[in-house]
Amino acid sequence: MKLKKGILLRQFQERDKAAFLKLANQYFKQENHLRGEDIPSLLWSNPEQQFFQNSSFNPFTDIFLVDGPGNDIGFACYLTEHYLQRAIGYLFLHPSWRHQGIGRLLLQELEREVARKGLKYLHFCLPERNKAGQFFLAENGYHPVRRFLELTLDLTDNQKAKRLVQPLPDNLGLTHFKPGDEAGLVALQNKVFLGSWGFNPNNEAEIKYYLNLMKARLEEVLVLYNGSQPIGYLWPHYLWTAQPVRARIHMFGLLREWRRRGWGKILFEAGLNVLRQRGVLRVDLVVDETNRPAVKLYQRQGFVLKTKLNWWEKDLESSPGFLLSWKNN
Repeated sequence: MKLKKGILLRQFQERDKAAFLKLANQYFKQENHLRGEDIPSLLWSNPEQQFFQNSSFNPFTDIFLVDGPGNDIGFACYLTEHYLQRAIGYLFLHPSWRHQGIGRLLLQELEREVARKGLKYLHFCLPERNKAGQFFLAENGYHPVRRFLELTLDLTDNQKAKRLVQPLPDNLGLTHFKPGDEAGLVALQNKVFLGSWGFNPNNEAEIKYYLNLMKARLEEVLVLYNGSQPIGYLWPHYLWTAQPVRARIHMFGLLREWRRRGWGKILFEAGLNVLRQRGVLRVDLVVDETNRPAVKLYQRQGFVLKTKLNWWEKDLESSPGFLLSWKNN
């Protein structure tokens, strides 16, 4: 697709990897700044691993680039989640090339490719501070469908530290996953979060991918047992390069039938205590705003709001004009 001024919109080629990673790094730097994140999670700052080491990602069909002579202008790409019938989109334009209609063309090309894959929804997740990005999506037929809260806790508070240590009831046991037991984590995680908004069931390969992405080990994942049955877990993501040392709680949950007994609170407080013992001084997490029991639990532990993340959606099947345009191509 040719654009004005000799600009070209095209799909990714092998020779484009360095240019794409340069643009993607600019995108993650921008998003982290808008999230108020000075030391970003590896999940938000490593496009090499997030995209090229992801088995569900094909750069030759899933990346679109806009470039001109000696100038990398922007990109759009997506990750697929077939179980949810959705793709998660990413789009970035160099600031000097914005407000010229290029972003709209990139977005339209992305939508056509996602629809060709048979996916129903295209989602974007934007920090609430990204007003320009949200205005752009609204102009192009997207609407907000979910809001997540990013919360933070200062673990240097000695009074809170004293309250974190609680004895476990006799029927409960607390341990860590053993190396090589990815299947156990997959089974527990899929049961805990099945049906939760935005959760795409995992497999063992994906668990290994996320552990590698976070430079984490399976034995760092804390698991709560009732007798011999695993009923909940807390998966921390340590940011050892940060000073002071920080962590993010990547996943935390309890099987539905074991909730509302106070055991989630016991598991969470035990997890925070483990983080303190390992020298973590600040911990962050993200929670669905509609999950009121979880939000209350975190607030009672002293977590405060850091930022809000808004998910935007377009139903590609309910846009007749759009569907007609790509089906006739």
